[in-house]
Amino acid sequence: MKRTVPMSQRRYRKEGGACCPFCGSEQIEGQDVTAGGGYAEQEQACYDCDKVWTDTYALTGYLEEQ
Repeated sequence: MKRTVPMSQRRYRKEGGACCPFCGSEQIEGQDVTAGGGYAEQEQACYDCDKVWTDTYALTGYLEEQ
């Protein structure tokens, strides 16, 4: 399904970043994650529409290892 406008930031978060925000394709690939200071980012690329974007992440807490 080709989109005519990019999906909203809110919808992209709701979708969990599992598809291209520009065309809706699930044919995406992420590069290495860069992290530091409670913030991380990851470049993403879509194989169907050739768009490139950066996903951003924020620290929400930690999980204790058992």
